[in-house]
Amino acid sequence: MTRPIHAGLIVAVMAVGATACGGGSPENAAPPAPLTSPVDAATAGNVMGRITFEGTPPQPGVVRMDSDPNCVQPGVTASDETVVVGDEGALHNVFVYVRDGLGDLRFPIPSQPLLLDQKD
Repeated sequence: MTRPIHAGLIVAVMAVGATACGGGSPENAAPPAPLTSPVDAATAGNVMGRITFEGTPPQPGVVRMDSDPNCVQPGVTASDETVVVGDEGALHNVFVYVRDGLGDLRFPIPSQPLLLDQKD
């Protein structure tokens, strides 16, 4: 008589497990497709600013280019440009991005890949 109870219990547990693992929750939903132009130019704004360096900037070091035979050029030296400070402390080579605040806006992926070239 215990066999039908165990079999019924196993079927009930499997049914609950199947419905609980069925997905469909918002966390598992795919993000919305990118829009062609998700920003209305009439209501868009601009972000402007200036990144400055305070204090004495570090002296640039020399980049060793002798580890790669393709980079070696006799008589040519390269400076480390990790920190480049210009007029009035303006910091060069700065990358700024928007981390939050775009809501559910999705932008199209560029058709051409970005090329980062470290030539010379």
